[in-house]
Amino acid sequence: MNEAIERSILRNAERQLDPIPDFDSMWARIQDRLLLPVAGDKRISKKPYLIAATAASLLLSVPAMASPQLWDWMKQMQRSGITAAWDAGYGQSVERKAEANGVTLTVHQALADSNRIALTFSLLTEAVKSESGIRTAMFDRLSLTDENEQLLATGAGATWDEHDRRLKGYVEGNRLPEGERSQLTLTAENLILLREALKPLPLNARTDSGAPLIATDLSQELRSLKVESMHQEQNRLTVEYTVSMTDSKWSSLNPSLRLISSGQPIAASFANVLPSDNPLELKRKDIFLLDDPRVQDADFALQYLEPVRSYIGQWNIPFELNMKQANQTSITRQLQGDIPVAGGMHQLDKLVVSPSQIRVTTKAYPFDPQWKELITYRKLGLRVGEETITGSLFGESAGVSFRFETHPDGEISKKPMHLIMSDASIQKRAGSQYQVTLIQPQAARKTVSAKLDRFTINYTYYKQGSDLVVETSSDDPAFGGIVRLFLPQDGRDLLADEKFSGDPFHRTNGTRTEIFRKIKDGDVVLYPFTYVVLEPERKQVIPLQ
Repeated sequence: MNEAIERSILRNAERQLDPIPDFDSMWARIQDRLLLPVAGDKRISKKPYLIAATAASLLLSVPAMASPQLWDWMKQMQRSGITAAWDAGYGQSVERKAEANGVTLTVHQALADSNRIALTFSLLTEAVKSESGIRTAMFDRLSLTDENEQLLATGAGATWDEHDRRLKGYVEGNRLPEGERSQLTLTAENLILLREALKPLPLNARTDSGAPLIATDLSQELRSLKVESMHQEQNRLTVEYTVSMTDSKWSSLNPSLRLISSGQPIAASFANVLPSDNPLELKRKDIFLLDDPRVQDADFALQYLEPVRSYIGQWNIPFELNMKQANQTSITRQLQGDIPVAGGMHQLDKLVVSPSQIRVTTKAYPFDPQWKELITYRKLGLRVGEETITGSLFGESAGVSFRFETHPDGEISKKPMHLIMSDASIQKRAGSQYQVTLIQPQAARKTVSAKLDRFTINYTYYKQGSDLVVETSSDDPAFGGIVRLFLPQDGRDLLADEKFSGDPFHRTNGTRTEIFRKIKDGDVVLYPFTYVVLEPERKQVIPLQ
């Protein structure tokens, strides 16, 4: 393999294995699914505050003033610290509104501390009151800024709340305003109301996998759907398809296949969005389970969010946010030491404890191109005294942050804290001796087995036109997958144009799929570059002193 390509792979190695989800971006994409009831009016607490988080308080303690719906939703989204801080008095009621073109946007609650800022809002229009089926609202822009017009948080939209008969949403960010009191503004531009739509397709679960299908004129926003492949293996039906759109923003309409049985849509048991070089194309791979006899003869339909009405305009809601009490009760501690994070070494930076969250930040060292193994721990915990809280890992500009939801109860400064990382994925280099030859790849699927370290790897391969598709897996539960293959052709080492892991029904055998474009006919030699070994019992405990 030539040096330039190896450097390219190494630069991306930590992203190839269990990449850290960008939860802030994910949060923006799922705004249109939020159901956040409005809590009662509350005032800033004046009581002294020192925080200790326990698993019991996070999971079981629901203060009497808390909204059960809000509490349940926050727990599911790992945001219970916001609710706990609000119920302890660290927040304020805003209740400011703006009206434009018959749409009323209201900011209800706001909370900010040394770790994050959050607010709830609602939307109400005559169309929402009168038209049935509206379930989602989407803005072209939804942002929270400070008095210096610095962006603090972004959102996307809101979801229908049947109980309050209005659309509700939520905005959260970790860019914080300066000072004890700040003038903030929530700005929204150009609103679209949407409802769920279902478009029948001339496709059945029994359709021949070789039969092409292109459905056109789906809607004004969605041009066409093309089924790239469909095959059945045991009780699973796998469909790969492409949806063409008139604008890249319409990917937010979430078009996806459904099986229709007795008039009821059945979602895929697993859905994977595949990489696409064309911003106007959304590529997906859906897997349906066929154990249910109703599914075996079911027809397909495309389900998506259909725009119903649009409003061109801007809504601006200025309000003052008081951060004094939350900031005064926060604790910041400088940390020392090195830890492995997401396939690289990081330096511990700070511990920040606030009313709603505990955050541990790191700074990444330069990536070492001479690495021998890259360790990623897939489970995170924070032990506070005798209790342990589960947490999440977030990407940051300089490194990462470990975030744990907290509950205002106790004195954290008097309790020892330990960061616990377990369930290791270890990425290793493969040597050139582990090459495998694919004999005459054609449209029919073939499988060949070969050794890689102590594992036996199954290479299933087939051609789609001039493209070569290679699926790799192993029956050994300790095998986590081949991270990257390369293929020598015409003096060059080719990498796959598309790569994804997906087939949740083979999670213990490290199934990965790669697609190589424009591969010549004849035998093909493949080389695995790196692979993953799973060590679920491996653990590292780091004191936060």
